[in-house]
Formats: sequence, C-alpha cells, structure tokens
Amino acid sequence: MKTKNFLLVLFVILIIQIPIIIFLGNTKSAAFNLEFQEKEFAKYDPKIENRLEIANNLLFYLKTRNADKSYILSFTKEEKAHLIEVKLLMHTFLEILYISIVLLIASILLISISDKKKMLKRLSLSAVGGGILTLLLSLIFHLIVRTDFSAAWTKFHHIFFRLGNWQFPSDYLLIQLYPSQFWIDIINKIVANVLITTAIVIIFGILMFWLYLYKEKKTAKFFKSKEGIIYKIKNY
Repeated sequence: MKTKNFLLVLFVILIIQIPIIIFLGNTKSAAFNLEFQEKEFAKYDPKIENRLEIANNLLFYLKTRNADKSYILSFTKEEKAHLIEVKLLMHTFLEILYISIVLLIASILLISISDKKKMLKRLSLSAVGGGILTLLLSLIFHLIVRTDFSAAWTKFHHIFFRLGNWQFPSDYLLIQLYPSQFWIDIINKIVANVLITTAIVIIFGILMFWLYLYKEKKTAKFFKSKEGIIYKIKNY
C-alpha cells in the first residue's frame, strides 16, 4: 500500500513538472533569442542606430547573474531600476525550471526502481497527462491574452513588479526597442513552441504506452507457449 501511494505521488509530481518545464523552457528560449529580436526590429524599425548592440548587452545582463549595470548604460535610471527587477524575476523562473527538471529526472528514476514491470505504463500515462494539462493551461492563457492583452499585461506587472516602475514615456529606450507589438509577437511564439513541444511529449507518451502493450502481449504469449513456465507447470 505504501509503495502504491508513493508511486501515485511520483505520478502526480511528473504530471505537474511537465507543463512547468515546457512553459519555462520555451519562455527561456524565446526571451534570450537575439535573432528573434533582430527580426522584430526589422518589422517596426526602431530609430536607434546601435539597437542590436544594446539588445545583445541587455540579454547578457539579464541572463548572467553576476553581470553589472555597465551592460545597460544606455537606459535611464528608472529603466535600470525596472531591469534589475526583471533580472531577478527571470532568474527566479530559471531556478524553478532547473528544480523542476531535477524533480522530473528523480521521479523517473524512482519509478523505474520501484516498479520496473509497469515503468513504461506509468511514464507514458504521466507524459500524456502532463501534455493534456499543458494544453489546457495554454488554452486558458491564450484566451486571457486574446480577450484583453492590455489588461492581462497590466495584471502581470502588478503581480510581479510591486514597485510599480514599469510604465515609461514613449520616447524611453525600452519602449522604443520593445513596444507592445514585440510582446504580442513573443507571446505568440512562446505559445506556438509550447504547443509543438506538448505534441511531441504526448506522441512520445503514446508510443511508450504502445511499447508497454507490445511487451505485455509478447510476455503473455511466452507464458502460454510450450517454452513458457505456465505450460511446463501444467504438464509437469
């Protein structure tokens, strides 16, 4: 009974970690993608000569924990204060991502040790369950953003940036480089990548379940065959 409850806990942990890893992993990939920013700049053409250099320095500052403010000298004092908060939030999310990956790997190892016979079945159901949960969360997120992006954006900042220093005049560098259209595009990119990753996870889960059924069927055939143990016992 204790083993069964333990496996159930591991099953739930796996399902929960899958959407966290998919969402945060794809967010990290998009957020630190300079090539994506270059394409966006080409679309709305901010009138800043060294925009790619500024963007590259900003990305380095945000993703490197010990990078100092010398990388964001182009920004105003108010913008720098906001970017410090952004950096702290991003590294908090990265820590959650890495912890989730460790929990996922640990859960898989514990399931493989505790229940080798049904390991494939449990892992496949976890993958499909985690994928379905990710799809549901993606749908909810998409509906919220599509219904009223401005309200969702404001609510997000109120939750994560308590100092309230995230709104700037239109002539500020942050607004020129990253207008609302940039954030709409990057959110769409993240959601699209999340859906692709989720589809891969679900397909992988289904394939694992088929493999489990195939192995079970093959095992059952062996035990019923002339070489099988059950046949030999019956005819002993």
